Amino acid sequence: MSDLVGSGPRLLDPACGLASSLLSSALRPRTNVTGFDINARIAATAKARFELAGVSADIFARDWLAQDTGPEWDSICIEPPFSIKLTEEQRQANPGFLSRPKSDMIWVRKAVDSLTPRGVAVVMLPTRTLHSDQDAHFRMNLLEKGQIEAIIALPAGASLSTGIETCLWIVRGERDPDRSNRVLLVNGSEVSRGAASNGFEAGKGIADLVLRWREDEGGIEPPSWRWTAIAADVLAASRDLSPRAHLPSAPRITEPRPLAPVRMLSALQLGEFKAVGRPLSIPLRPLTLVFGRNSAGKSSLIQALLLMRQSLNSSRLATRGDGFDLGTFRGLVHRHDTERQMTLGVSFGSLPLIDSPLVVPNPSLARSIDLVFEQMPSGTARTSRVMVTFDNESFEFLRSTKEENAPFTISANDAERLVRLATSETFTYPTRKPSRDMAVRVRRALSRLDSARVDVPAVGNLPGPTADINLDAARQSSTHAGLEDGGLRRGTNAIGAVTQELEALFRRMVYLGPLRQPPLRVNTRQDANRVATDIPFFLLDNSSEREEVSSWMRRLGVDYDLDVLNLANAPGAHVLGDIATVVLRNERKGVSLSTADVGFGVSQVLPILVELSARTESIILIEQPEIHLHPAMQSELADLLIESTDEAGRGNQIIAETHSEHIMLRVQRRIREGQFDPAQVAVLYVDQRPDGSAYVKELRLDSSGDFIDEWPNGFFSERFDEVFSGVM
Repeated sequence: MSDLVGSGPRLLDPACGLASSLLSSALRPRTNVTGFDINARIAATAKARFELAGVSADIFARDWLAQDTGPEWDSICIEPPFSIKLTEEQRQANPGFLSRPKSDMIWVRKAVDSLTPRGVAVVMLPTRTLHSDQDAHFRMNLLEKGQIEAIIALPAGASLSTGIETCLWIVRGERDPDRSNRVLLVNGSEVSRGAASNGFEAGKGIADLVLRWREDEGGIEPPSWRWTAIAADVLAASRDLSPRAHLPSAPRITEPRPLAPVRMLSALQLGEFKAVGRPLSIPLRPLTLVFGRNSAGKSSLIQALLLMRQSLNSSRLATRGDGFDLGTFRGLVHRHDTERQMTLGVSFGSLPLIDSPLVVPNPSLARSIDLVFEQMPSGTARTSRVMVTFDNESFEFLRSTKEENAPFTISANDAERLVRLATSETFTYPTRKPSRDMAVRVRRALSRLDSARVDVPAVGNLPGPTADINLDAARQSSTHAGLEDGGLRRGTNAIGAVTQELEALFRRMVYLGPLRQPPLRVNTRQDANRVATDIPFFLLDNSSEREEVSSWMRRLGVDYDLDVLNLANAPGAHVLGDIATVVLRNERKGVSLSTADVGFGVSQVLPILVELSARTESIILIEQPEIHLHPAMQSELADLLIESTDEAGRGNQIIAETHSEHIMLRVQRRIREGQFDPAQVAVLYVDQRPDGSAYVKELRLDSSGDFIDEWPNGFFSERFDEVFSGVM
């Protein structure tokens, strides 16, 4: 948000919370940042975070809405709590809201009154503020005064603290005489779609558009379904500031999208990783259940996925992340032999949600990316080799030197093959006119070089979407431009696109460890950078999902309804700030309990139920989902896992490490009943060879739910013998 405000020296966040956003604002040059929060404890925590980061800021425990303010701030950024109950002091300090028990527009009104004449404020609010009748008077007043610069409808998930649709109000201290009283309306879902999917901050595309609008550069694209500029009096007449009310619908692609051969992750490739020595290709399906004896290496599968996700955009092997710490390269590489090179890789399928803005390789092509890590002299590790594969076409990228930030190198032969593939008619979606002679021209140009080597700059641990040709100075002007502007760029864009797809897919991955955090009696909003769902506030903001989780709990045998209390709305509790508590109610018994007071099993299964409800087309990694659950609850949980993977429903992929025969038996039963396709489940057994190296065996199921492959080592032998023989 700080990219959208002005460049003045004084910046305020009057609802700073734990100051995650304010920290990034503080890094702007020549900016003095100030943060307020109504909760003294949270303000103290925010101040401590700045001190630990070595960044200067003024943080105060203060109720900004209850203060008398004047035009003193150059920039204001606000992501406030929504639908708060206004106190008497807050209403008295804002005369226009004396009769309003609740209002989100008070934040915009307060921001406008607090700005210097050339100041700019950005306020994130629910989209209902753009069209609700109760806020119409304030919208019209701002339009009449020319203080609304832009309205931006944000894409889903722009704010991780809430599931409702939001928007950005960009307002000014005074009318800008150069803007002719026109308002910029932006469909943020379209503008930021590419930026969100290629690993950049989702708002970068929006910020660039707004900055170009301010500068009125000729390079800004013409009005379209993405954005337009509209006169304030036209908006006032419509009384609706929603961009969707004034922008045409996006054009539809008429060419059918080819089907992907697999859904999300289809295989995990490991080599020299922990107990795994020789290379393994491990099948993954929409529901993957991983069994094995303790310390056999079954946790390595989930750890490898987390490690790979964490390391893609890092320049090194990133062994620490949200909820896990895997130590060092020496501790991870097989037999702790740092002379070995460790391989982490995945095969996956295309999804519209992960399309790259560079180009969309044909969705019918299977994708595979393998990263090979080696230890550097400094003791850290980074990729030494990356293999990218489309179906059966593989392209190898090697580091050009042993330096940590060295670019990758692709051979001239691979470069020619890559260009030939990328310029073919069917490689991209939608299809485009092929360039049949482009690969030949690239081959001829490379053959004229003394050193036929193509350098590809590294982006984190991956090859990037651009290329550099090592040419003699005499040849650079005649050859380099033609290669860069032609087929070679299309080839490296294809590589960049598939790596961006993987980054986007991994951002849709969440991990639930073997011991979920016990519930707290009261909860504050979590850091927006967290991967896992902020359970209390997700349930608070999403009533339909809250009802669904309650329904699932009843299916598991928990005779309570789930509810969430927003303590900030309780009488006299406004000083607490944005705090909520999760409670369980039994209306028949007239009993209400905190989740902190019920059995440990409920607290352990609740995060699983919430993630299954919150996620669609996502990858959910779970260790020991059955922990502290009664056998009957384990069986019902298996049904919920199956339902979550249904492509016609939520379409998630679940990879669960488990010891539960009850989950396995329920999966077999549903296959036998014809309710679950055995092709949608992978049962993996992890064990070790006599030399201590791990192996993974897939145990296939037939259409009757019986195992085709023998269950090894008598695991679950008593109950499984009955199932294998067809006896229920």
